[in-house]
Amino acid sequence: MIIYIPPTDQTRMNFKTIITTLYSRRATVILIMLILFIFVKNTIEHNVLQSFVLVLFLLIPSLLTYLLTHYLLIPKFIEQQRSEGYLLYIVASCFMICGIVYVCASIESLLSEIINSLVMERYIGDIRLKYLALVMLTYAISTIIYFVKKFKKENEHKEEVLARNKNMEMEMLKTQINSHFLFNALNNIYSMTYFDNQNASKYIMKLSQMLRYVLEDCETNQVPISSEIKYIENYIDFQKARFETDRDIVFNYRNEIGDVLVSPMIFQPIIENCFKHCPLQHQNSYIHINIIVEKNQIKFTSENTQTLMEVPVKRSSIGIENMKSRLNILYKNHYILNIEDGNDIYKTELIINI
Repeated sequence: MIIYIPPTDQTRMNFKTIITTLYSRRATVILIMLILFIFVKNTIEHNVLQSFVLVLFLLIPSLLTYLLTHYLLIPKFIEQQRSEGYLLYIVASCFMICGIVYVCASIESLLSEIINSLVMERYIGDIRLKYLALVMLTYAISTIIYFVKKFKKENEHKEEVLARNKNMEMEMLKTQINSHFLFNALNNIYSMTYFDNQNASKYIMKLSQMLRYVLEDCETNQVPISSEIKYIENYIDFQKARFETDRDIVFNYRNEIGDVLVSPMIFQPIIENCFKHCPLQHQNSYIHINIIVEKNQIKFTSENTQTLMEVPVKRSSIGIENMKSRLNILYKNHYILNIEDGNDIYKTELIINI
């Protein structure tokens, strides 16, 4: 009984891929043949015809092994991700290797008598051993090439997924920051207009500039630090006007290396917390904020007084948590964040390596 198994679409596709690959890489195949021909001709005393035949018998089994392994056996048995795939791959590989060795050795034996027996006399031992070594070497190389490519492709895919997830997370965090800022800003503007502050229109304009920075300039992952500093100065002026106080509120900025790029509003959650938790109505209250850009780092420090009743309460801030998440995404291990929560003093230090 003869059982006929028709070729599947996958098999037809693999054979088509092999033919297409051979055609598209014909220049490479010709170049390899030329290199082998020059090598054989110059290292062994053969005439042109003998050298050409020898090159063919070196190249053909290697090429067959590589193409069948890379485009037929691996896609059919390994890429299907079946439990028995690797076992079938090994069995099919053994049949392929034996078949190629037998066919090539038989053809070479026949042709050697027709062309010149000298071509064969230069090899010691069985012809099949020569082909077995050649085919096994090519098989091992083609298998290694496949798994190296697969490993590289999987890593690239993982990096792409991670980058996409980071971008999505960054957009979400930016949205949270913007909404958090807008909520606080509207409360500030409400307080000023409620008490009929004469400078309300001036600070409404200042607020519009701040909103423009948040909604437009902050669309990118990095902005010039000069723009960030301008926003911080406006914000602090806005807060001073809101509290209508002459308390010790100081902001110092020093830049020794010129304009550098920084993540937008990365310091803002800390600055907001300074004003949120500092009892500015008390005479000895103060807020000191410093930003220094020097060498290869940005150093941010803040210090403010805080009310005693806040000490036993664990601080919980959406803004601070978002800032930590953004720092982990944007700067990874290139930053240091220290927070000291004392009895009546709250200190923060953030160092970003640039």
